[in-house]
Amino acid sequence: MSPTNILLTLAFAVIFYAFSLALLTAAALATRLPRYPMGAPGALTRQDVRGLLASRPFRLLLVATFLLFGPILANNSYFGLLIHELGGTLTGIGLAFLFAASSEAPFMKAADRLIGRFGMVRLLLLAALISAARWLAYAADPPLWFVYMTTVVQGCSVGLAIPTALQYARRLAPERVQSTAVALYSAVGNGLGAWFCTLVGGYLLERWQIGAVYLFFSICTIVGVLVLLLLAKRERTAGEEK
Repeated sequence: MSPTNILLTLAFAVIFYAFSLALLTAAALATRLPRYPMGAPGALTRQDVRGLLASRPFRLLLVATFLLFGPILANNSYFGLLIHELGGTLTGIGLAFLFAASSEAPFMKAADRLIGRFGMVRLLLLAALISAARWLAYAADPPLWFVYMTTVVQGCSVGLAIPTALQYARRLAPERVQSTAVALYSAVGNGLGAWFCTLVGGYLLERWQIGAVYLFFSICTIVGVLVLLLLAKRERTAGEEK
């Protein structure tokens, strides 16, 4: 057996133990997080939830979340395949994910300041447009160096989109159902959106190639941009009426 094969065999034998150790460490640290008492304003009723879902701006946000976060989360399943098809190595895939994830933290930290300056909908639009441009570039069979360079763009798109959408969901909901609004936002974007885009992406990959997957991601994101534009128009109209 060649040294390369020995290293690969060892890596596959160790990697899951390393993941398990990291998760157990995170669980141990979580037990030391501060605990805050939860207020109990009263039992949540179906009427409260119906009232939340009756809000057209909130429904538009859910649709936009589905279309924007679905491709973002499904990308985690296909990004490594994209790099591999372009000639990248396993080490290169790991480094690309490292650069992408580490670029998110600075933008998440700056999100509150940017929201105060530009507004939530504008910031979501910016993040969505950056994501759409990234997916379109990946669909065009770019050179490998370009993919590595654009991993840091994930910070500007994902790092801004996650905290902004979360705060926007809370703002659109009455105080009594804010927790429910956040749960619905998370379920639609992180759950249904990720499931749908991963499923359709797998079908497209089997039928055509990785470029078709990212073309689908870009179409979803562009439609999400249109939904956000509609939401921004409603906000402007509501502001003028006041």
